[in-house]
Amino acid sequence: MFKLFTKKNDKPQKERKCPKCLGEVPSGATKCKHCGSKLPLELTKSNVIATVIVIFFVIWAVVSCSKSVDEAAKQPKDPKDTARTCAKYEVKAMLKSPKSAEFPWDMNINMTEDGKYAVLSYVDSQNSFGAMLRTNFLCTVKVLDVDNFKCETKCIFNE
Repeated sequence: MFKLFTKKNDKPQKERKCPKCLGEVPSGATKCKHCGSKLPLELTKSNVIATVIVIFFVIWAVVSCSKSVDEAAKQPKDPKDTARTCAKYEVKAMLKSPKSAEFPWDMNINMTEDGKYAVLSYVDSQNSFGAMLRTNFLCTVKVLDVDNFKCETKCIFNE
């Protein structure tokens, strides 16, 4: 009954030899029907083309990503970004629940006459009772090392 629903294959299957016992096995087989050993993968034209395409794509992806990382590293670092990061770090250290801190996307950052940065913004965070409160802050930041985010920071809260 099963043979009624299967497709009849008129073409004879290609056969190859098992490298261990030299017995004839069908070309699509993965194990030898005589000795049971695993057969090596057949190199077909489509397998080779697919492998070359995959290798080319991987190389292209690696080269593309490395260029964008190199370009980002070459761009000069902005001391305002360092001041923003240092201010956030200092403000979080002063909060009851630092993990709940939510800062706005943009902060008011200006350079003062003495070369320091004034960071004026707010933070939303939980108090001791779990209620979210908005607190305004002003931080003065002296940037010492832009690359490693080192700075001297003093912050005050205005409620």
